[in-house]
Amino acid sequence: MAETTATYALGVFCQLVNPYISGVDHHKKGFMKDFFDAVLEDDGLRNPLPQHHRNRKPGKTTITTGVWSGINDTDLTRFYNGRKKIPAWKAAEFYQRLDISKVERLCCDISIDALADFQKELIKANIRVTDISELPSATGKWLLSILQANAGGRDILIDGISFQPKFDIFENLPLASGRINNGKLHLGRSSVPWKAYPIPPDKPDDHLEKTYLTQMQAAYADHLHKPINCSDDLPQTCRPEYAKQREYF
Repeated sequence: MAETTATYALGVFCQLVNPYISGVDHHKKGFMKDFFDAVLEDDGLRNPLPQHHRNRKPGKTTITTGVWSGINDTDLTRFYNGRKKIPAWKAAEFYQRLDISKVERLCCDISIDALADFQKELIKANIRVTDISELPSATGKWLLSILQANAGGRDILIDGISFQPKFDIFENLPLASGRINNGKLHLGRSSVPWKAYPIPPDKPDDHLEKTYLTQMQAAYADHLHKPINCSDDLPQTCRPEYAKQREYF
């Protein structure tokens, strides 16, 4: 693994990426808070605290808000240093909520020269990525693998679990399960650039759209029980959908 003093894989990860990520506090505790706050989805998937934590009165150093709630503040430094493994319940929560595309965006801000250095550091961590453009995705997949192992009470470093990023972009998921956000198509935990829909001209292009629009107008006419020859014949409530269908076409 990388040349750090870390024993656990999350510590190796944090110590390796910290110098390259902008917009975060680079002090140990601050980095742990800022980085994970930036890459986790706030989508309601958060697991409740385990029973023994719910029944126990929070200590003086217990974090009560934010992504690290339920964890002792003093442990953040231990996690960063790789001297302590995060609890399985917290790792499971992070694993469920990790948005790899957010990790990618943080890494995409790294300069080309810094990416070359980053690539060398990953090699020290036994992670070989030949194409620099794949470094952001590899970083996200590495973190996902660490959290998955920790959620099961294991550690990819301590337990010798091999990891190499696979770039099977769509992970065999149906396109219908995807979502478009921030200029990317997200499928499962993978994402690819996705261009915005083109804005059609105000006046339809007869050469391109005539047949499609004629059929769509006929469908609206059948539904509304009145002739529809252009968008002006539609009720205001139908016009946004009509325009959106032109974009899709």
